Amino acid sequence: MGVVKFNIVSRSGKSLYRLELDDELTVGDLKKKIHSSNGTRSSKPIHPVRQRLTIPAPAGAPHGKDGRPAAGTVLSDDRKRLKDLHFPSDSSSSEFTIQIKDLGPQVGYAMVFFWEYFGPLVVYPLFFFFPQFLYPTSTFKHASSWRVGKPHHDAQK
Repeated sequence: MGVVKFNIVSRSGKSLYRLELDDELTVGDLKKKIHSSNGTRSSKPIHPVRQRLTIPAPAGAPHGKDGRPAAGTVLSDDRKRLKDLHFPSDSSSSEFTIQIKDLGPQVGYAMVFFWEYFGPLVVYPLFFFFPQFLYPTSTFKHASSWRVGKPHHDAQK
């Protein structure tokens, strides 16, 4: 068991948190520790669900075809132990750097699917039954065959 020092920085490189953790802990534990620690005065606690942690690419990493620097390794598996992470070999200090990004509020799948299927059931009838409220200058009237609730008889005697 060893202790690992982490410098958690923003994407701009500003140091937000400095943590010392046991290397047997997981990435999920690191996220919880970031959430519970104070950090700098300007940084607010970020809930673990909103955190994206990235090990930055080494300093001399090649650029991509579009000229942008190489992307780092995203720590997406919360069960991975800290001692199993591969940090750049040019790290001469005993402190490792991890970038953090606040992903913002997250919406659950249940809410997304609810509005995806319920939304059209509400919105379309609004346009059909109340066009005068949505388009006040329009004098549009539905054809008599489009009327709902009244029987339509073509042959009147």
